[in-house]
Amino acid sequence: MIEKEFLRELNQFYHLLKKENRALIKDDGETLLSLIEQKESMVSIFEAYNGPIKGKVKERLLAIRFLQEENLLLTNQAISYQKMFMDTIQQQLKKNNTVYAPNNQPYQTSAATIINQDM
Repeated sequence: MIEKEFLRELNQFYHLLKKENRALIKDDGETLLSLIEQKESMVSIFEAYNGPIKGKVKERLLAIRFLQEENLLLTNQAISYQKMFMDTIQQQLKKNNTVYAPNNQPYQTSAATIINQDM
């Protein structure tokens, strides 16, 4: 593969990462799944190129690296948020086993919140 072809492939990969970035920000899981498949199919371009890495190629690789790091940060942030959300729900479910109070009236539950208000 020549440098010009490699740069064209890198640009396509970069635009794919930009789409992934937007999907992560919008929390669009369906789009993310399709983009992951596309990313996996493009990994081979990095293995196929054995030419010099300089100039525009180096700039694009640095841009890809930066965007990958940002996407990883967004992914970790989303996972952390989902984990915190699920932990909060689990805690609320443990607290509220009873559906009805002893007088056969619906049990009044407190609202589930993500922020710890006990402080």
